Amino acid sequence: MSLMARSTKKIQLIWLAVATILGLILVAGLVVILVNRQKKPTYFNDNSVKIIDFESSTGPVSPQYQSSRSLIITPTSCTYIVTNFGQNAAPVTTNCQISQQGFEAIAAAYKDQDVQNKLGGKQTQNNLIGGPTNTITITTADGNQLKANVTPELKNQISSWLKTVQQYVPQVGEMQY
Repeated sequence: MSLMARSTKKIQLIWLAVATILGLILVAGLVVILVNRQKKPTYFNDNSVKIIDFESSTGPVSPQYQSSRSLIITPTSCTYIVTNFGQNAAPVTTNCQISQQGFEAIAAAYKDQDVQNKLGGKQTQNNLIGGPTNTITITTADGNQLKANVTPELKNQISSWLKTVQQYVPQVGEMQY
């Protein structure tokens, strides 16, 4: 075999080895992608819970008595905001702690206890006149929102889910529901 033939053979073997290694890397990458896709947390499903927003307000009363509270819970964060309008003070914002597993437990309880259908029958009315207001807004991963007035009847219907939320985010107990 000539020197040229041996060099060509070596180059072909090197290219074959490189192609094999690149193929194995590609296959391994695809396997990792497929495994990770199956391990997505429940809150990344299109219609599952992504953001939970609890709001309560004293409503249209004299300014010195007006206040509002907002608790926003996401898979990675939690923020509690209290505003006392009569004191002319800036809102007090507190960051609360929630783990990914805690949020997943809340989202699973939301689904298991059919909270979406219970909230669906209590959608907010923009024509409320006077008095305190309490609402829950659920935003799903696909961007849809469900906002409901929390009446005593609804609070009773979703009390088990509210207890689950409070287990992971104690500030829910401070909401004026």
